[in-house]
Amino acid sequence: VFYGIKVVLAVVSGLAEYSLCKALAARYHHHVAKLYLVFSAFSSGMFVSASAFLPSSVAMVAMTYCAAGVLNDSRSMVIWGAVLGCTWGWIVAGLSFVPYALWVLWSSPMMLIKTFGAFFVALVSALGPLVVSDRLYYGSWKASLVNFLEYNVHGGGKSDLYGVEPATYYLRNGINQLQ
Repeated sequence: VFYGIKVVLAVVSGLAEYSLCKALAARYHHHVAKLYLVFSAFSSGMFVSASAFLPSSVAMVAMTYCAAGVLNDSRSMVIWGAVLGCTWGWIVAGLSFVPYALWVLWSSPMMLIKTFGAFFVALVSALGPLVVSDRLYYGSWKASLVNFLEYNVHGGGKSDLYGVEPATYYLRNGINQLQ
């Protein structure tokens, strides 16, 4: 089962890259798509992490689908990609989906209610299976995403388990990473 899941993840990642390549060819030129293929073929990061059963891998694939959705001018593809990337993938990656959310809102100001409706449908559809599986495996109605946020953001657990640092520590280290 484990290797089957890894194969499915690799296939979905390949389809995401194919959809981005196709969108680049349609939006710009087939030469741009060929350059993307060359760069993508030699980037070991996406190749290795595509099938690495990690939440950030799901978020990476969702981000690729969102980029293809922007190039195809497909708001629903961007909404579904962002919702699935945050719920089934890594909720912390939600920050990286903010530009896509702004694009959706900016590109369709007249369809604001329809956009929020599509977001709500995608969110309920994505959270449904997660809540049901949490119920089956944990024995009570839980939402692991809510527990994650409560523990890490709100401080509902033993936050000092891994060390507690002031905000300036994270600011200094974040700036250090940009050098």
